[in-house]
Amino acid sequence: MPKDSRYVQIALSIQKMLENDGKLDQKELDELLALALLDNEIDEDERRILHLIFRQLEPKDVTPDAWAQLQDVRKKYAL
Repeated sequence: MPKDSRYVQIALSIQKMLENDGKLDQKELDELLALALLDNEIDEDERRILHLIFRQLEPKDVTPDAWAQLQDVRKKYAL
């Protein structure tokens, strides 16, 4: 695990975000990505946790604007 990997923070953040109202919105998705990209790249641990999170999300779990962005992010970062 790289020294500055933030995968644990990402995992804890998504849990809190979904507990809030049960949906991931665009602002929350941006926050997850900002955590992963603090060092300007997504390392393997961050990639793995984001992949696991995104794979489990369905349209009902995400606001419509965040769902569209999520699809773009998955393609852009191969998640």
